Amino acid sequence: ARLLSSPAALQLPARADSQQQDCLYAQVQGQQLAYSDYGPADGYPVFFIHSWAGCHLQQPPDHTALQVHKLRLITPDRPGMGYTESVLLTPQEWAQQCLALADVLHIREFAVVAYSLGAAFALALATAGGARISQIQLVCPVAPVRSLSDLQGMTSSGKLLFTLAAQAPALASLMVRLWMGKMRAQPWLYLDSVRHHLAPRDAITMCSP
Repeated sequence: ARLLSSPAALQLPARADSQQQDCLYAQVQGQQLAYSDYGPADGYPVFFIHSWAGCHLQQPPDHTALQVHKLRLITPDRPGMGYTESVLLTPQEWAQQCLALADVLHIREFAVVAYSLGAAFALALATAGGARISQIQLVCPVAPVRSLSDLQGMTSSGKLLFTLAAQAPALASLMVRLWMGKMRAQPWLYLDSVRHHLAPRDAITMCSP
């Protein structure tokens, strides 16, 4: 089920820094946590908080910008995602785990960038980290969902998934597993399905390998 969490499902050009390890591990609060660490070791640290179906592989295929801007990009897998053990944690509990990872890496201050559902965890991290967080950037953040009316403007498939997750989580899990199985067999079906919901320029980009 790597489609949404791994560029390996698509034919992307090789990274210039492919000699670096894609996955590292740290023992944090009694749990083995997986993460990636790219860019210059002395670069300014930036923690990237992946999306709902992401992991440490959800990152730019070309890391040239990290070298140019002297940024160190660290992407931890949240529990149950990628190679991190599945443990049920609230965003607040995960924030403490992420701060503990920063301690293990001897990082005192860092910036945070979050994508989609990762925004909820990034905000919890910013709250828990206080002065340790120099800045936070949210990309396409998912707002808190308190009622079905909050889903206005979302795609029909997104509304269905959120509704099932709230009212019938077992059914939502089955639906996602079936969907992911189909996408693994025919990954371009996913690109075709989302292309119609994108802005014109994004749609053109999604049509290019």
